[in-house]
Amino acid sequence: MASNLRSGDRNIYLIGSEHHQITGCKLPSNCQVLSLLFYNLHEVKLSIRESANLVVHECLIFWEKARIPTRATPHCVEKIMKMYNHWHNLQKSACRRSETQEENERNFISDLNNLFDIAHANALEIIKIEDRTFLWSQRELGRRGGLMGINMKLAKREERVLLRVIEQENRRVKAHRSSEIDDNFMDSSEESSGTEDISDQPGPSSNITQSSLEKNINAQIELRTGIVRGRKYFLTPKIMAVLDRFHISQRSAVFILEAVAESLGHNIYELAINRNTIQRYWEDFRKTKATRIKENEPYAFIEMLITDIRKKFRSEYLGLLIQRNEHKKQGREIKLGKVVLIGSDNVKCTDWPLGFVIELLPGKDGVTKLVRLRTFEGELLLPVRRIFPLEVSSSWFKCRQKETKHENSDNEVSSETFRNDTESVTFKKSGRTVKQP
Repeated sequence: MASNLRSGDRNIYLIGSEHHQITGCKLPSNCQVLSLLFYNLHEVKLSIRESANLVVHECLIFWEKARIPTRATPHCVEKIMKMYNHWHNLQKSACRRSETQEENERNFISDLNNLFDIAHANALEIIKIEDRTFLWSQRELGRRGGLMGINMKLAKREERVLLRVIEQENRRVKAHRSSEIDDNFMDSSEESSGTEDISDQPGPSSNITQSSLEKNINAQIELRTGIVRGRKYFLTPKIMAVLDRFHISQRSAVFILEAVAESLGHNIYELAINRNTIQRYWEDFRKTKATRIKENEPYAFIEMLITDIRKKFRSEYLGLLIQRNEHKKQGREIKLGKVVLIGSDNVKCTDWPLGFVIELLPGKDGVTKLVRLRTFEGELLLPVRRIFPLEVSSSWFKCRQKETKHENSDNEVSSETFRNDTESVTFKKSGRTVKQP
């Protein structure tokens, strides 16, 4: 005769007794999860998936206390189903006492006391340092550590943060309500101005309209919360161009415009002078200006202007940075088949190596820029400013002779003048100079 077993008396294979809830100050373990799962299966008479859902909700209570984000409930249920299927496969082979079966049982039992980890994939990046340390300790073997009582300092801090968020939301709602009241006020004022233009003489209907309008305005003023902003716009494209030209910031523009308006006798509270208005006008002004430039000026003219600027930049500005070849000034030209000196900044002129010119490589302008040389160590490709001719050309020699002749003639003239100045002058008794024969 079969006997009815209580929940505490039933012994589950490899797990032990069943439990109707998860207890303790640690995050749930695999053994606690499976014990509660079998209790829901045997005692509550639920299906395997319904039991897994109840177990997941029980586990989430502990994870929420630890302030650790978890995965979605369906993923947690699937993890419990995998654990149950693994246990079920071991139970089928319980009668087989092979080495593989015993090893699988030992591995399953050793993992029962470990953490049933349902943390979010990015939990370590989301949570704080203390919660991160607690999660690491719980993931160790045996789930080191535990949950303590309520942190009163943290609770008060969170309460202050929540109150601050609620106050910000209330201010936002009030500002939105105030803007709606301003819009309604402007609409009603426009309607009243239209009725005044239409009616030449006041009648009973106009009195009714005026009285209702005054009541509406008074009600709106009573409901108004916060500072009333001016609604009169006076900014023009010229003003925005001046502010943009002198790089005046929005905050500085507010003070400047208020001072100018007050000095001219205007009521600054009626004018729309604030940073948001200036920024909005600034953006509209720049968009309009950019659109006008694109529509009025053809792209061909812009491309031509860019080309002219580039040519001028290359010829005037970059030309000053080019190091001119001194050999060309002196008439020393590098020719093919000549022996030249290879200059170096780190070596004395007397120790410069020799090279034989085998190729001249001109640039886009037709002037020789690079020279290919054959040296004792091999072929080299060097810029022409590093090459110095070994021989003196006849043209350079003729120019040098002309310069020396000009210098000699200048020296002769200067010597004659010096001699004339230094010679003694004799005078007669009458005062006349004596001419030399």
